[in-house]
Amino acid sequence: MERQSPVALILSARAKYHAGDLAGALETLDRAIRQRPPSALLTLRARLKILKGRRQSAFADLSRAIRIDPLNTDPLLVRGLLYYCESDLKRAREDIVAALPKLTDDPTKDYANLWIWLIDSRLGDRVEASKSLQAYREKRPPEKEGDWYDTIVLYLLKEISESELFRNT
Repeated sequence: MERQSPVALILSARAKYHAGDLAGALETLDRAIRQRPPSALLTLRARLKILKGRRQSAFADLSRAIRIDPLNTDPLLVRGLLYYCESDLKRAREDIVAALPKLTDDPTKDYANLWIWLIDSRLGDRVEASKSLQAYREKRPPEKEGDWYDTIVLYLLKEISESELFRNT
């Protein structure tokens, strides 16, 4: 009855995706996006395109999603990681840094800070990357001390050994 409603199309695309029909999921999302192009749908379609090896088209969807909803961090982070995979480290860093102030979820912010450290280190600025990572670590709530993120950061900052890293995780 509601085959053309955005909700029905999204549910249909998800069902096709989980059934292994990436092409069908993309086609259904294309129809939903033509009706109403919200940022989340464009980001989901971009993720599917990445899986299909259609990276340039995924970049276009992610850029459009960012223009439509500049406060949504998901397309920025996905595009940043896609730039990273393309070895465009400066653009990867720009996107992830742009998402940081908008992130409120601790795990997402933790991952983003690790990515920035990795990118800055690969760009040859490991000292500044480590200073930035240490500064973020110090801003985290005291009850987070010793969690997975804290342990990884201590290892990256060379404050614990590899054996301590694996013993603590």
